[in-house]
Order: sequence, then structure tokens, then C-alpha cells
Amino acid sequence: WRKSATMPRSAARFVWRVTDVRVVRPTDLTEADCVALGARRFDDLPPSQYGNTTSRWSCETPQDCGQALGTARHAVGNRWEYRYGASHPWQKNPWQWLVGLEVAS
Repeated sequence: WRKSATMPRSAARFVWRVTDVRVVRPTDLTEADCVALGARRFDDLPPSQYGNTTSRWSCETPQDCGQALGTARHAVGNRWEYRYGASHPWQKNPWQWLVGLEVAS
């Protein structure tokens, strides 16, 4: 067994190519950035118990519209708070690296 950092390139399952590097604040993310970060629209969700049918965005798999949010930005903000909220809350708007990757052939 060897660490992945010291494995030969021929043993790699994926080889990534960096396509874009930017420094952004989370609140400056566009809807397209949020989709690239994992926000998905769920068009086939049943309404929530309160009749909500407009919330369709989430970074997880929601059970109904009550567990989804109205925009991709809200979905990414919700996941941000879940992961980093204690140390880096969304409201502090810290600078972040946004790196675009693609699988190299």
C-alpha cells in the first residue's frame, strides 16, 4: 500500500485538468456556479404537508418540497451552513478558492 500522493500516475483512476481558478465570496456565486457545486433541481417532488410546490432546489435528495429550497444559491448556502457554519458562517462571506476541473483524457 502507498499513499495516493506518491502513487505513479499510471495507477491513478482519474487524471484531472484544472480549467479555471478564481477567488470568490460565497454570496457572489452565480446560479451556474451553484449548479456546478452540486445544487440540483428536483421537478418531480410531491408538495409538502403545507402545500409548498415551488421549492425544488437541494444539494441532497429531498423527500418533498418542504425539504427543498427556492434557488440553487439557497441550496448551496444551506449546505455551506451545515458543513462550515460553526467556524465560517455564510454571513461572514469569507474568500474561497473556486477551482474548475475536468477529467483529462
